This record gives sequence, C-alpha cells and structure tokens, in this order.
Amino acid sequence: MNSLIIYDDLIPSAKFYLNRNIITVHDNNYRTIREIQFEHDTLFKKSIINIRNPSELDRFKELFKEKNQVFIERKKSQINDSLSYLLETFTHKVEKDKWVIYY
Repeated sequence: MNSLIIYDDLIPSAKFYLNRNIITVHDNNYRTIREIQFEHDTLFKKSIINIRNPSELDRFKELFKEKNQVFIERKKSQINDSLSYLLETFTHKVEKDKWVIYY
C-alpha cells in the first residue's frame, strides 16, 4: 500500500481526508512522540517511525523503495542532510505555504 510519509510533524486530519496509510516520522519534534499507554495492541507501530532508533531508521529508508509514496515536510524542519538523498526517488516537488510535498 502506498503511504503518505509526514516528516517530523503531525497532520491529524490527513487520515480522515485521504485514502492512504499515514506514517508519522519522528526526528526532533516532540509533538510527534505518540502517547501509547492506552493502546490495546501494537498496530500503532505501523504508523510511526522514530528515526533516532537504528532499526526504525532502516525501516524508514525502505519506504522510499516502494512506488507511489508521498513525502511531506515543513520548510522549517526539513529532512537532515544525511538522508536527503532519499528525496531523489521522487520526480515531483511542490511547495505550498509552509510545506514541501514530494511525489
């Protein structure tokens, strides 16, 4: 399934409005750390990636090998330089207000 990957920010309404798997990527933004104490299962782990964890960083990199992904980042908190090569997998880039969208 193709995904909407949101880098280091939250767009809570995305799941409601889009027919895509939403993956939130945590890097530096504390708002992307999810409260899990009330989760009844581990399904939430499919929708969040903490790239500070080496195994999850590998999972993040693997996402870019899949087709039809969409990657969204804020202009003020873009993906770090060591991972920016991953964006080369996209053929389109659109800037809209505070967001940069790759597809």
